[in-house]
Amino acid sequence: MKNNLNTGKFKLIMEDNSKSLLDSITSVIHPNFAIGITELPAYGGMRGFKPGTSGDYGILIIEFIVDDLLENYEMLYNWILENYDPRNGTGKHSPEQGRLQICRDNGTIRREIKYRNLFPMDITEINFATNDEENDFEIATVSFKFDYFEIIPLKKENINLRKN
Repeated sequence: MKNNLNTGKFKLIMEDNSKSLLDSITSVIHPNFAIGITELPAYGGMRGFKPGTSGDYGILIIEFIVDDLLENYEMLYNWILENYDPRNGTGKHSPEQGRLQICRDNGTIRREIKYRNLFPMDITEINFATNDEENDFEIATVSFKFDYFEIIPLKKENINLRKN
């Protein structure tokens, strides 16, 4: 079972202003990467294959706790509206360079993944409900598309911490 209150292990940072976009992340689904294949003519009854000339990245999916004033949800929603506003059918492509920080329990950064030309493409509903459960928070999920990602090499001090 996932502990939704155990946040702080992941942070999404925007590179243009080094501001933390999301720091109440409860889970991350890092996207896949797949390349196409080219089929070679059969030789001796066996088909052959070689790597193709195109690739495709999946979708970065982040689940987060919506803050009390809905500010993090609203900020993501407004970013989506910048890309396409249904009120007037216009929009501008406003990608950002983002970094996902994967942290240890003590807050030090374990790894970072950079996403180039990142933009939100979908944000889920929020289920506002009154119930007898002790959880007094709402969860939402945002999906991002991007051009490509880079896994940033470990810093020397992080390598030493990993060996301990």
